[in-house]
Amino acid sequence: MKKTVILFIALLAAGLTFVQAQDSDIIPQGNNLTEKFDWLAAFAQSDRKYIFEISADESIEAQTFSYSGRSNITITFRGMGANRTLSLSSGNTLFTVDSGVTLVLDNNITLRGAGVSVNSGGTLIMNNGSAITGGRVYVSGGTFTKSRPNL
Repeated sequence: MKKTVILFIALLAAGLTFVQAQDSDIIPQGNNLTEKFDWLAAFAQSDRKYIFEISADESIEAQTFSYSGRSNITITFRGMGANRTLSLSSGNTLFTVDSGVTLVLDNNITLRGAGVSVNSGGTLIMNNGSAITGGRVYVSGGTFTKSRPNL
């Protein structure tokens, strides 16, 4: 309870708030993906699910999902209303997923022109309707799962 109150006060001081999607899902705050990634880096907690609702195509800088001392963090990208594309503004790897983090590419998300690197203890899950075009998935001791459509 004490940690929750301190976090809530810190969020208020920064002018940010939590938005709950479901009881355990948290929508990171910000006006664009870069601000939302910064919010997540500052406020990520163990045993939480963070939902990024993508409502437009975006070109972003490479991101590493690594949270020292924290674990069991799930980050889900969902395309809202239509298929949404995330592109890398420069480099080869859009997302690096480190230990204790699960990255879920949910329906209606396409990563274009860049790969995803999954390091030891990290997990990448691609649900039906998600795709990586022009890039690869690099797995180095992590886990990669891709859903198959129902036959």
